[in-house]
Amino acid sequence: MNSPLFTQSSTGLEPNANIHSLVVDPTDSQIVYAADDRSGVSVSTDAGASWRKITEGLPKVDMGKIGLDISPADPDVLYAVIEAQRDE
Repeated sequence: MNSPLFTQSSTGLEPNANIHSLVVDPTDSQIVYAADDRSGVSVSTDAGASWRKITEGLPKVDMGKIGLDISPADPDVLYAVIEAQRDE
């Protein structure tokens, strides 16, 4: 859906994904992190015009809902709370 405030962008995000969490870097509003039910965690460095999937530091198993937050003490640290199956 396009509106004066929002423009639909799916470059790098899975179509029809449900966004669980969205956070903006407090020191650079061009950097945005998104967690969804298809791609996992993605980052945009151009305010959401395009997205790149993040895999480093994440479980290799199927993931459910993901909550994101940026450390108030160090904005270079992204926290992720992840619902995931146990690795056997």
